[in-house]
Amino acid sequence: MIYKYDEGNKTVINDGFNVVEIYKDTHLNMNYVIVDLNGDHGLCSNTKSIKYWIILDGNATVYLSDKKFQVKQGDFIVIDKNVKHNIIGKVKFGVICMPAFDSSTEEYY
Repeated sequence: MIYKYDEGNKTVINDGFNVVEIYKDTHLNMNYVIVDLNGDHGLCSNTKSIKYWIILDGNATVYLSDKKFQVKQGDFIVIDKNVKHNIIGKVKFGVICMPAFDSSTEEYY
């Protein structure tokens, strides 16, 4: 099965933060979205999901707990549940969440 970016559900979070939901599977309990970010995602953590970020385009600064990393196209980031994280920059990245993203389990600081 092929899931097309152009056919995904689009959500505008704010002027610099857009999400396109590409795939959600209730059997596997995971989802995949692509995020276009121009700015600051915001510091958060998730109490249930492990997140996998794949940098598709651009450059950004990623914060994991108390560590800071510079990332670019091709980099892969694993964020365990309950880890505070943020990404800042002009960047397009894919996000896989397992289990599937649920906003009620996301905590913002």
